[in-house]
Amino acid sequence: APVFLVLLGVFVAPSGGRLLGGGRGTSARASAGSATSTPPPTDSGREECAVCYEGFHVGRPAFALHCHSAHRFHKACLETLVKRDRLNRLKSKCPLCRRPLDDEALEQLGVVDPKMHHQKREWLEKVIMQGLDLKHAPDSLRADRRVVLKAVQENGRALVYALGGWSADREIVETAVVNGGRLDWASPELQADPELQAAERNYWLEQISAGGSLQLASPSLRTSPALQAAEKDYWLQAVGELGRSLCDAPPRLRADSDVVLRAVGRGRDSYALRC
Repeated sequence: APVFLVLLGVFVAPSGGRLLGGGRGTSARASAGSATSTPPPTDSGREECAVCYEGFHVGRPAFALHCHSAHRFHKACLETLVKRDRLNRLKSKCPLCRRPLDDEALEQLGVVDPKMHHQKREWLEKVIMQGLDLKHAPDSLRADRRVVLKAVQENGRALVYALGGWSADREIVETAVVNGGRLDWASPELQADPELQAAERNYWLEQISAGGSLQLASPSLRTSPALQAAEKDYWLQAVGELGRSLCDAPPRLRADSDVVLRAVGRGRDSYALRC
């Protein structure tokens, strides 16, 4: 009997699965919503589906999840796992990192709840018009990638209201940064990214040239000598043309002797002294 049980454990496999007894198909075929103690590796060079371990080709292309660009699967494999999770009332997760699948992925897999889809559409319309409205959205939608992305496209500062770890998503963070969001709201890895740092710096240089204030920028930029100098140059020119515009200058520059003297010097505008 013991020998029979050992043989049974080696040769009997789940429907459509690989051999048990140490075969890699066992863990890879775990439900996308079930628990796992040791997720498979997340290597960036994966050229096969992490569920069925078969390669990608024209007829079965890779379907990448947003949690990581290396987490790629056959769409049909994911659909099978997600549908099984829904039957068991489980929350679908990435088979590799166990991060919950966002609504955008579920939409593409064709398994979105119609009621949830209607609510999401309403909030998409809201954040497209006013990105900061993300603050008032249901938590499930504040954690939805598509909703968050639309919000930061309208106003980068909406990033601070996003849930679900999207501060580590490069596309979302970059979109936020070039629309007024702060890079210090991003993950440490992205904060150290030279391209994102340059994008944030260029955004604020453009804002300063249009009269914007560094007060809303990241702390590191507010103390940047180059940006402070650019901001001062703008206001020196502004108060030189109209002294009383000193009242609109940032507090730091209303207390700057060079700027004040330019505003009130040679009798330009005594009203500037009231600022």
